[in-house]
Amino acid sequence: MAVLFVILLATMAASTTALAGRALESCYQTATREARSGQYEAAIAALGPPLSTLGRQSGGALGQSARTLRGRLLMLTGKFASAAKDWKIIYKNDLFAVAVELAALRKKVMGWHRAANCGKAISAVHELLRHAREDPSLYLLRGECYFITRDLTAAHADASVALSLAPLEPRALLLLARVLYVGVGDLGPDDPAVRSMGKCIRVAPDSSECVVFYKWLQGVNASLTKARGLEEAGEHAEAVAEFKSVLERHDDTGIDTETVNSTRDALQRMPMPRSLRARVIHGLCSLSEALGDSQAIVHWCTQLAMQHQHGEKDPAELITTVRALIYTSRAHMHKHSVSSNRQDLTTASECHSNARALLGDVEVEDDDVSLGEELRVLQSLLSNLQHEIDAARASAEEAKQEDLYSILGVDRHATLAELKSAYRKLALMWHPDKYEGDDPEEATAKFLEIARAFEILSDAARRWHDKTCLHTGCAHATCVALIYPHRPP
Repeated sequence: MAVLFVILLATMAASTTALAGRALESCYQTATREARSGQYEAAIAALGPPLSTLGRQSGGALGQSARTLRGRLLMLTGKFASAAKDWKIIYKNDLFAVAVELAALRKKVMGWHRAANCGKAISAVHELLRHAREDPSLYLLRGECYFITRDLTAAHADASVALSLAPLEPRALLLLARVLYVGVGDLGPDDPAVRSMGKCIRVAPDSSECVVFYKWLQGVNASLTKARGLEEAGEHAEAVAEFKSVLERHDDTGIDTETVNSTRDALQRMPMPRSLRARVIHGLCSLSEALGDSQAIVHWCTQLAMQHQHGEKDPAELITTVRALIYTSRAHMHKHSVSSNRQDLTTASECHSNARALLGDVEVEDDDVSLGEELRVLQSLLSNLQHEIDAARASAEEAKQEDLYSILGVDRHATLAELKSAYRKLALMWHPDKYEGDDPEEATAKFLEIARAFEILSDAARRWHDKTCLHTGCAHATCVALIYPHRPP
């Protein structure tokens, strides 16, 4: 009886082994087909039950092949720790060591990513992706780091790859929406960022990050729409406040890893799209002109001109830049009229010259009536502005001459002889070697100022004398007495 029992047990074990072998073979063939079609997760799942039955046994040649296939698929999809277990069972010591090392590196990457240490994270993900090119989470990690460092092209590429591997991944949809918003910033119903956010909410309605970002986009759009309505209604001060609120919703300061607590914090610091910034600053520039606020005009219109000027070819954008430069020039002219600061006059002249040069580059089609009319208006504004600048220059030159006369202590009708007499008297008083006061540095500065004033005024007087008297044969004393340097012939 004992012998028969042993034979029965052996027969049952052989039958079980045969059944397990057939099951493993069937699953192995299914996994091979799934892997060839790119369905790596399905292939890994197909091999799970039969290999779990084998436990830590190798399972013969077929078992080794199945574990080798699953190990490679686990490596390919970034599951390095699980792959290491398969390699260990079938004594693939070299692959086991690689998998253990990569699993440790992945753990470090997760820590760097959480802390927004993007430089180290990006470099390490490059290495991981050499072995795990089918892992969407790695592309997401790197894409988020690229977005934080404002490399939008690379962030867009990684978000797109992550979505091709996992089309319904909410994090990938959210990353793509952020990248598209910063890159496009249209905020209309057809804006790709808005579409991506809509899909994110449909896929994961409970995702707080998707909902928060979608509401944030709606808030930006609402402020922008309200600002435009207030501008059209003539409520300029209120419109300025709304445009500024749009700017305050964004963060263009860049990311400093020393001040960022986490990747979540860094991702919420949204830079402003270039096109949206241009629209907002254009509104602030125009409103500042309407309010007559010179300081604000210089601040906003200069930014607008700088944003559009480099390499711009579109006629409408060029005209926007020209208008901004004209506003800036007029603001500096106003500041000059108040403070008589020569730098304001110089800046106004430079803005005027740049505006005229840019206006010459505008090419308007014959059938574009509105753009042609705006071009003529700007040409008229530039012409009037040129007259203002010329008049201000002449006035500044007269004021400068008046200052020189006051330095020498004579009136503006002084003759050359009177200029010389005043100069000698003051030079003797302030000469550093003869000065008897307590501040020799003040004496030196005053002496140089007197010498410069005399040099300029006496040269002007001699030029006028040579041209009006010597060349006409009237070089007598009465002619010299009529020299007025401020009054050109």
